[in-house]
Amino acid sequence: MSIARETTGRVEADAGQAGGMRGLLEAEPPAMIAKSIAAFRRELPELLKTHRGQWVAYHGDERVGFGRRQTPLYQECLRRGWSRDEFIVWGIEPCALDEEFEATPDV
Repeated sequence: MSIARETTGRVEADAGQAGGMRGLLEAEPPAMIAKSIAAFRRELPELLKTHRGQWVAYHGDERVGFGRRQTPLYQECLRRGWSRDEFIVWGIEPCALDEEFEATPDV
Protein backbone atom coordinates (compact mmCIF):
# COMPACT_ATOMS: atom_id res chain seq x y z
CA MET A 1 0.00 0.00 0.00
CA SER A 2 1.29 3.43 -0.84
CA ILE A 3 1.85 6.09 1.82
CA ALA A 4 -0.78 8.33 0.18
CA ARG A 5 -3.42 5.58 0.27
CA GLU A 6 -2.54 4.66 3.87
CA THR A 7 -2.72 8.32 4.98
CA THR A 8 -6.05 8.83 3.20
CA GLY A 9 -7.47 5.77 4.97
CA ARG A 10 -6.39 7.13 8.36
CA VAL A 11 -7.85 10.56 7.61
CA GLU A 12 -11.17 8.98 6.59
CA ALA A 13 -11.19 6.84 9.74
CA ASP A 14 -10.42 9.90 11.90
CA ALA A 15 -13.21 11.84 10.21
CA GLY A 16 -15.62 8.97 10.85
CA GLN A 17 -14.68 8.85 14.53
CA ALA A 18 -15.02 12.62 14.82
CA GLY A 19 -18.48 12.44 13.29
CA GLY A 20 -19.49 9.74 15.75
CA MET A 21 -18.21 11.78 18.70
CA ARG A 22 -20.00 14.89 17.40
CA GLY A 23 -23.24 12.91 17.33
CA LEU A 24 -22.74 11.81 20.94
CA LEU A 25 -22.01 15.35 22.09
CA GLU A 26 -25.03 16.77 20.29
CA ALA A 27 -27.42 14.06 21.52
CA GLU A 28 -29.78 14.71 24.39
CA PRO A 29 -28.42 13.26 27.63
CA PRO A 30 -30.33 10.41 29.29
CA ALA A 31 -33.18 11.67 31.51
CA MET A 32 -31.45 10.91 34.82
CA ILE A 33 -28.25 12.66 33.67
CA ALA A 34 -30.24 15.74 32.61
CA LYS A 35 -31.94 15.76 36.02
CA SER A 36 -28.54 15.40 37.75
CA ILE A 37 -27.08 18.27 35.71
CA ALA A 38 -30.03 20.50 36.65
CA ALA A 39 -29.60 19.68 40.36
CA PHE A 40 -25.86 20.37 40.19
CA ARG A 41 -26.34 23.73 38.49
CA ARG A 42 -29.09 24.71 40.90
CA GLU A 43 -26.94 23.93 43.94
CA LEU A 44 -23.59 25.09 42.54
CA PRO A 45 -23.57 28.59 44.09
CA GLU A 46 -23.86 27.09 47.57
CA LEU A 47 -21.46 24.24 46.77
CA LEU A 48 -18.83 26.79 45.72
CA LYS A 49 -19.06 28.36 49.18
CA THR A 50 -18.82 25.09 51.10
CA HIS A 51 -17.02 22.50 48.91
CA ARG A 52 -15.02 24.35 46.22
CA GLY A 53 -12.33 22.17 44.68
CA GLN A 54 -14.00 18.93 45.75
CA TRP A 55 -16.07 16.43 43.77
CA VAL A 56 -19.81 15.81 44.07
CA ALA A 57 -22.02 13.00 42.81
CA TYR A 58 -25.69 13.29 41.87
CA HIS A 59 -28.31 10.70 41.03
CA GLY A 60 -31.13 12.82 39.68
CA ASP A 61 -32.05 15.32 42.40
CA GLU A 62 -30.27 13.27 45.06
CA ARG A 63 -26.84 14.50 46.09
CA VAL A 64 -24.97 11.29 46.79
CA GLY A 65 -21.92 12.80 48.47
CA PHE A 66 -18.72 14.79 48.31
CA GLY A 67 -15.09 13.77 48.06
CA ARG A 68 -11.62 15.09 47.55
CA ARG A 69 -11.25 12.45 44.84
CA GLN A 70 -13.77 11.27 42.29
CA THR A 71 -13.04 7.54 42.43
CA PRO A 72 -14.78 6.84 45.78
CA LEU A 73 -17.88 8.64 44.48
CA TYR A 74 -17.97 6.52 41.34
CA GLN A 75 -17.50 3.41 43.47
CA GLU A 76 -20.39 4.40 45.75
CA CYS A 77 -22.75 5.03 42.83
CA LEU A 78 -21.82 1.74 41.19
CA ARG A 79 -22.15 -0.06 44.54
CA ARG A 80 -25.74 1.23 44.67
CA GLY A 81 -26.34 -0.51 41.36
CA TRP A 82 -26.59 2.55 39.15
CA SER A 83 -25.31 2.47 35.58
CA ARG A 84 -23.13 5.28 34.16
CA ASP A 85 -26.15 6.88 32.51
CA GLU A 86 -27.89 7.34 35.87
CA PHE A 87 -25.45 9.56 37.78
CA ILE A 88 -22.79 12.26 37.40
CA VAL A 89 -19.58 13.02 39.26
CA TRP A 90 -18.39 16.58 38.75
CA GLY A 91 -15.75 18.89 40.11
CA ILE A 92 -17.07 21.86 42.04
CA GLU A 93 -15.55 24.78 40.12
CA PRO A 94 -16.82 28.26 39.17
CA CYS A 95 -16.65 27.59 35.42
CA ALA A 96 -19.77 25.45 35.69
CA LEU A 97 -21.77 28.68 36.02
CA ASP A 98 -20.52 30.02 32.67
CA GLU A 99 -23.14 30.08 29.94
CA GLU A 100 -20.68 28.50 27.50
CA PHE A 101 -19.78 25.73 29.95
CA GLU A 102 -20.20 22.44 28.12
CA ALA A 103 -22.30 20.23 30.36
CA THR A 104 -20.19 17.09 30.19
CA PRO A 105 -19.43 15.33 33.44
CA ASP A 106 -16.01 13.83 33.98
CA VAL A 107 -16.03 10.23 32.81
